[in-house]
Amino acid sequence: VVKPSAAEILVVDARTAQQVGTVNTTGIDGGTFKVMDVQFVNGKLLATNLATATSPILKVYVWNDGYDAAPSVLLNTTELAGFSRIGDTFSVKGDLTSGELLYAAGSTSEENKIVKYAVSNGVASATPTTIVITEGTQGIKLGSSPRVVADSKSNKYWVNGQNYYASLVSAEGMLESTLNSAELKNVYQGNSFNTFDFRGSSYGAALTYL
Repeated sequence: VVKPSAAEILVVDARTAQQVGTVNTTGIDGGTFKVMDVQFVNGKLLATNLATATSPILKVYVWNDGYDAAPSVLLNTTELAGFSRIGDTFSVKGDLTSGELLYAAGSTSEENKIVKYAVSNGVASATPTTIVITEGTQGIKLGSSPRVVADSKSNKYWVNGQNYYASLVSAEGMLESTLNSAELKNVYQGNSFNTFDFRGSSYGAALTYL
């Protein structure tokens, strides 16, 4: 659980939500918020900071030796694909041997892009590639705290934000489908969506709130 304003990452019991520890954040520095979002990949904790125009340094940290030890830097870049805000959320496609760090960059008034930093053998490229997210010929504005996650069964992506239902886009960023709004009780607020497989079937989990 991340506390951006305090630059803290808490460890909680998943069954009770009681705090059981804190993550060692020695050496974490830079960005408007030093830690903003976390992911867990191949048994390792990763965290991103929030980079903005006032502090345009994007970093991703990885805890290779458990969360009691200090992290190492996986990504350190000022190349933000032309955006003035990136890092509200992030996800990982693949793993740290061969994968990508994914961001849905853009503000509430900007059309979003998927920004990708390739990872190879535990090293992240400082130079990103981008995919424009579009519906027809129109760019999509996902709203605040936009998120992108890789689809578990294809080379497509799921994108959403606090103003947009989770939607599936092609590998080229074209909108293909959107979650059934009735199933979400017509609540589009929420910026967390993940797909997973269980006993041969594919599922999704979406967060909504009022």
